[in-house]
Amino acid sequence: MDKNILKGPDYHMDLPKESLGKLFYDGLIKYNNKTVFVDEFTGETITNKKILEITTQLCGVFENLSLKEGDLIGIYSENSIYYFIPMIAASFLGITTVPISNYYLEAELTHALNLTKPSILFCSKESSKNFSKIREKFGFIKHVVVMDFTGFNSFLEKNGEKNGVLSLKEVNSEENVALILFSSGTTGLPKGVMITQKNFICRTVHCRDPRLKYFEPKDVILGILPFFHASGLMTYTVSSILLGHTLRVFSKFDPNLYLEAIQKYKLTQIQIVPTVTVFLAKNPIVDQYDLSNLEDILTGGSPLSENVEKRIMDRLKIKHIRQIYGMTETTLNITCVPVGLWKQGSVGKLVPGMMAAIRDPESGEFLSSYKIGEVIVKGDMVMKGYFKNPDANNEVFLENGFLRTGDLGYFDDEGNYFIVDRLKELIKYKSFQVAPAELEGLLLKNPKILDAGVIGLPDEEAGELPLAFVVKQPHAHDLSEEEVIKYVSDNVSHQKRLRGGVKFVEAIPKNASGKILRRELRKMIGNISKSKL
Repeated sequence: MDKNILKGPDYHMDLPKESLGKLFYDGLIKYNNKTVFVDEFTGETITNKKILEITTQLCGVFENLSLKEGDLIGIYSENSIYYFIPMIAASFLGITTVPISNYYLEAELTHALNLTKPSILFCSKESSKNFSKIREKFGFIKHVVVMDFTGFNSFLEKNGEKNGVLSLKEVNSEENVALILFSSGTTGLPKGVMITQKNFICRTVHCRDPRLKYFEPKDVILGILPFFHASGLMTYTVSSILLGHTLRVFSKFDPNLYLEAIQKYKLTQIQIVPTVTVFLAKNPIVDQYDLSNLEDILTGGSPLSENVEKRIMDRLKIKHIRQIYGMTETTLNITCVPVGLWKQGSVGKLVPGMMAAIRDPESGEFLSSYKIGEVIVKGDMVMKGYFKNPDANNEVFLENGFLRTGDLGYFDDEGNYFIVDRLKELIKYKSFQVAPAELEGLLLKNPKILDAGVIGLPDEEAGELPLAFVVKQPHAHDLSEEEVIKYVSDNVSHQKRLRGGVKFVEAIPKNASGKILRRELRKMIGNISKSKL
């Protein structure tokens, strides 16, 4: 440690010198005859051999259409066995791929497309129907391709030789933008995050690191994380294309099908997001399935409360849950709980190639252990920057090159990190700061509460009052606002009480990675501005 800056360990292997496209090509050749993707709902499959054939042909068509390094293609689709095909073909030429959330409504989709202006948009059948309603707004999109065998074949026949010759272009991996991913957009419209080939390649090395153990040596991986998100996109391409696992693709989360798959394939490890974490902890249908083979659970997306963590451990009889902490702007990776080094409530230690400090938001001082401040990071996983957004880059990058995460946290004397809450989401009640995550964790301890979200309700006298949105358990029809308020008051100091009240809702709005969308909660009570520190 140097001046309160912590550094992750050395890589366990040398970083590959090959391009990302060459790594994908080598993986497709190595596992050539393997069935790599299976649609969990329909049973449809695709092999690496077929993927190599289609990506080679697509690569030829991209060249026929004069696409080159620096050009962009888009993918707008739910999870699909065809999803990664355009991205792999683009990587062969150093072309940038823009995955776009299939959950985006018209305004968000319009923003994403107008910002990046991809010349080709690859869609599923379902998403192509949505896009067709507004296609006339985007003259820069020259081709819309439906991602199935018929759609690919039609596109190939119209635009070039189907038996194209594969081209693998040399690129500068530190500069070439492999992906433009969209940030969660908790404030304002989502920003385009430029992920370089080197960022992605470092992620492939982390996925092979036995200390981090992102994968069990099992043949089957369950693909429930959204493919347009950093977690799903990079985790699953590494596990399937580079490591040879079979990915069971979930186009949507089906609780029974998911639990049935864990039971059927006797999985010993799963990777999940907070929404699934709460589901495993509290939903009664979990008890209907035999999950006794599970030994290791990795979760990320938002801090995991000690109560939920303990409930899962007790329910599934596992020793611990390993948390991962990261963000789109850091190619997902900042910390991970290494094998055998679990500590209650911790999101783990820094991964190889990364360094971090805890910065006082007011003074800028780098703080020592156990002192809470903003987590700032630097290293191989940090994005190149926001696409066409210099103002946002100036705001998020400090002069010394560190990236501001916007998260409040601290580290202990052993280098374990703990995340307290989002810097901008703290509730200011009079002179006190109240962390929504703390109250949400407490609420989830109540056996009558299935899920919860907390925001600050503006108040002229106090500044903000903690307000809870609560989802009742199916059996808890009698749960009242007064009961919830008293429950919290009995367990917290006076400034943390729910003076803003309680609102019962059917569901807590969350994004694809499981983070609570507090802006949506605010909409439920009117046009309320965000609090500021």
